[in-house]
Amino acid sequence: MNKNRFFSIGNKISVIVIILFVVIITLFYLYNNFITYPTLQEEKVNRIKEIASFFRDDTLIMLSFEDLEGVTDVLKKIDSIENILKMDIKDRNNRLITTYSKIDIESTKSRFLNEIKLINKPTPHFLYFYNLDKNYYMVIYYSAKSYLETINDYQKFTILISLLILIIISIFSILIRRLLSPFTKLANTIYNLNFDNFKSFKLENSYFNDERGLIINSIQNMLDKIESTLNRVKNEIEKNRQKDKLMFQQARLAQMGEMIGNIAHQWRQPLNEIGLVIQSFELAYFKGKLNEKFIEDRVAEGDELIENMSNTIDDFRNFFSPNKEKHNFKLNKAIKKSIQMIKASLINNNITLIECLDNDIKTFGYENEFEQVILNILSNAKDILLEKNTLEKVILIQSKVELSNDLKYALIEVYDSGNGIKEEIMDRVFEPYFTTKEEGKGTGIGLYMSKNIIENMHGKLSILNREFKINKKVYFGAYFSIKIPI
Repeated sequence: MNKNRFFSIGNKISVIVIILFVVIITLFYLYNNFITYPTLQEEKVNRIKEIASFFRDDTLIMLSFEDLEGVTDVLKKIDSIENILKMDIKDRNNRLITTYSKIDIESTKSRFLNEIKLINKPTPHFLYFYNLDKNYYMVIYYSAKSYLETINDYQKFTILISLLILIIISIFSILIRRLLSPFTKLANTIYNLNFDNFKSFKLENSYFNDERGLIINSIQNMLDKIESTLNRVKNEIEKNRQKDKLMFQQARLAQMGEMIGNIAHQWRQPLNEIGLVIQSFELAYFKGKLNEKFIEDRVAEGDELIENMSNTIDDFRNFFSPNKEKHNFKLNKAIKKSIQMIKASLINNNITLIECLDNDIKTFGYENEFEQVILNILSNAKDILLEKNTLEKVILIQSKVELSNDLKYALIEVYDSGNGIKEEIMDRVFEPYFTTKEEGKGTGIGLYMSKNIIENMHGKLSILNREFKINKKVYFGAYFSIKIPI
């Protein structure tokens, strides 16, 4: 998990508190605007209607006698009715017939029959237009003071409740954050653990005697076990490194033993030729042909043979000198150097080696280690052919470029005509110390180290039994394939 995107539970609770508070305020607002206030207004309307109906009959009687003073006397009854400020009687042409007012309020010129309207100035009041009959209507001025006070009380109550809820939620949030505080520290501690340099430590806040303490102490125990496990793993890794190092040294010693045999094969012919050169001096002496030119020719011939033998020693010495740095190298050049190391031994054992190499393949890695892999595989093929004692001893080595998922790979293939490897041991070929050779003739670590070297180059070494064809003739035997990126 990316810590930059980490959002703690405490922060989430804070956001929830804010959202919850906004939702509660919004609900109060909606409740007041759509339920409380309309209900209060409806109550006022019903009250005004009752008052208007109370005045209606007496007013119509007086109007029928055109007794305006009587109408005024009827309207004066508002003195005993709370919240009625003024009443107007008007005809359908909006002409004022008569009026009576407790306070000075200008008569309205608007007309909204059976509707109520709140007027804020000069004195807050409701206007209600009540239909008396087809000729007259009544305008009632009803005080809005009690209504506005009620509204104000509701608003104060809403604010008070909201603040109270905010305080309760905030206290709850603080308590939750305090309860979660040890877990936050625990999460940060675990997140920042460096398992490459893991050191024992004690978690803070383990003194809680509730579930928090139980969880933290359990995690402390888990970390102690992890530390113990990591130490065991490190020790095992170090043991395996030492083991691999020892195996690699053993493999090198085994190869050096094979190389000594190869040097012997390489030197056998030039040593014979040097012996013939030495014998030629005695023969020339007895025949009287030992002159200056003869001596110069034979010395030059001997020097050339000795130089070739010296070059052979240099080739073997360079083969075993380790590369200190990885570098780009040509595969075909490395393969040819490995072939040169074993070529004389193959010829001496009547083994035919056929090469089909791509000259343009380059890769990146330790060249000498790759050469040792090729030499191990060729030596293994040679040993199989000698062990099986087949009539035609053939080894084919070829290289080419392959495309896989838009990536380029070098494929090196080595075939032998040794009739293959038994299926029951195929899966164990690359195991350390596994060998099918007689005791003392193989260590069983050459192919194991070869596989490790190729995998360190991000490649793959595998083995199968497969047919191959040379000059229309079909052979069957072991097939080694090396696939490495280029």
